[in-house]
Amino acid sequence: MSSPVDATRHAASACRTHRMYRMDCTEFDLLRARADGRCEVCRTPEHETTTRQLAIDHDHQYGPGAVRGLVCSACNSALVWIDRGRSTQDPRFAAYLANSWFMQVTAWARASGQLFWSLSCGGFDLVEAARKFGAVVSVERALGVEPTMSTHTSVGPGRVTFCATALFAHKELDVQVVIGHGTARNLRVEEVVVSLAGQPTTRFPSSASALAHLRAGGWSPVAPR
Repeated sequence: MSSPVDATRHAASACRTHRMYRMDCTEFDLLRARADGRCEVCRTPEHETTTRQLAIDHDHQYGPGAVRGLVCSACNSALVWIDRGRSTQDPRFAAYLANSWFMQVTAWARASGQLFWSLSCGGFDLVEAARKFGAVVSVERALGVEPTMSTHTSVGPGRVTFCATALFAHKELDVQVVIGHGTARNLRVEEVVVSLAGQPTTRFPSSASALAHLRAGGWSPVAPR
């Protein structure tokens, strides 16, 4: 994807932090390049800030994935109050908010048909992790078929979730296990979707409940032996 900034590689120790904000290494490097070593509001050089480190600021209305930029601790605190409704006469904040990073990402993605996040960085790969996740493994064992893996981004009220979907196709049955990725590499089952020929699609909160439903209906090969 083309972008108006050039990336410089960040330290590996920063991966855990930027992944909490749903950014992979490529996107975080581009964000750092845009900031150019300065707070994006007051333009104070990073090494002259109180903490000597710029903080990742995000829009709390939309959740951690809505990163706005890199700011110093003072401006970060001011932004918290602005988010809570306090007005400010400082035009630098208005300019910064109008140029939020996640808005740029959305614009670039729409223009190019791509997204920055690869869901893989810092030795962690969402597809690989989801493939080994218990809910996916249990369905694979029950159906005796390997899944086709895919990824997507789920946007809901106040949150952006990266998801990996394991699709199991077995004769007239399709089972989709959607695994969501939270912070600190936590995975969770978002939903399990069962589509059986001639029947309405059914959604379940876990693979166990989905398999129990199929067994109760006598569907082979997951019917009780």
